[in-house]
Amino acid sequence: KNCQLGGDGSYPLGYGLADALVLSKVKENLGLDKCKVGITGAAPIRVDTLEYFASLGLQINECYGMSECAGACTFSLDEAHAW
Repeated sequence: KNCQLGGDGSYPLGYGLADALVLSKVKENLGLDKCKVGITGAAPIRVDTLEYFASLGLQINECYGMSECAGACTFSLDEAHAW
């Protein structure tokens, strides 16, 4: 929650150790170990899904637009996450 809008951007105590021992292996098994950017479009994404990926250290940004005529027109930023 500290990485969301209004937070100080800090990770919880022990996050580095948890990332090294567990989270990095989960990301690797899911095929997300090299993922740099996560983007969702179309339908709204559930909050628990966003929280799950955030717990792995992966922020999912939302992109809105009309692919039929304009492409992406708005895009959420990591600094503005608030779920």
